[in-house]
Amino acid sequence: MPNSYKSIAKKLDVNTTVSAYTVPSATTAILNLVTFANIDASNSDSIELSYRKSGDASDTFLNKGATVPSATTFRFDGPIVLNVGDILKVKAATANRIDVTIHLMEIT
Repeated sequence: MPNSYKSIAKKLDVNTTVSAYTVPSATTAILNLVTFANIDASNSDSIELSYRKSGDASDTFLNKGATVPSATTFRFDGPIVLNVGDILKVKAATANRIDVTIHLMEIT
């Protein structure tokens, strides 16, 4: 079973929940790290990190409402195991203020 390391970058240019990553078929993903960088030099913002298990009707929150002060980074450390069809989601309260980087390993 080969391992593939991935980094996924997202600019949160909307203030709605964004599906940032979906686990592909025949794959297990290990979420290692998610960083939320507040690129605004003056204003803080709040963020959410959640996932939806394949077949579930609602999201499970890993973080809801954490504040990221201006010009700083919030870090969420794993590991979190995600299975086929699971969806990792991110949200910022304000558009164009937060950049997200997701670091994970796919096992196929």
